[in-house]
Amino acid sequence: MSGTDWPIFGVHHVALLDFVRFWEQLYSGYDEKFYQENIGKPLTKERIGDWFKWKNGTPLSAKKLENILRYDLPDEQIAHDATTEQLQEFLNRDGGAIWRIFWLHLQHPRHFPIYDQHVHRAMSFLLKWADLEIPFHNPAKVHIYLTDYRSFFARFEDCDQRQVDRALWAFGKFLRTSYASIFHALPHKELP
Repeated sequence: MSGTDWPIFGVHHVALLDFVRFWEQLYSGYDEKFYQENIGKPLTKERIGDWFKWKNGTPLSAKKLENILRYDLPDEQIAHDATTEQLQEFLNRDGGAIWRIFWLHLQHPRHFPIYDQHVHRAMSFLLKWADLEIPFHNPAKVHIYLTDYRSFFARFEDCDQRQVDRALWAFGKFLRTSYASIFHALPHKELP
């Protein structure tokens, strides 16, 4: 190695597409092959169980599996163009906001992005919110998803949605590490 071949980690403000490219390559979350092979396919009972096992990261308990399999029922379907009020009612039903939002994503992946603690943290940081963590109460999660997260995610309209999800997830997870303190020392620029 010569005297100029030593790598360092640097922080730069970049264009939105470059942000997605950089953070998406650091994604180390869920099994991407499963996602790509199953998204948009018919939501059979078996596939629903497999999806929620994927989301959970581990096999589901009998009680969770029982709750998940009810998603096969007709009243657990909702149109992609449902009103905000209909979506609020749908997402605030039993089952937890994050899992219900995921169920909404499975039904209409192009209209409803995945939402969880990591992507919430990424959005909160980028929007300069004082509290980066996702709210505890389900109605608050639903409200933020419908009023803030979906419009924030829409800023990435020229990017592949799955790459955006992966980038935000990786960035949000990074923000939980001790290394993220370097971001707090930098001047925070306004998002376009």
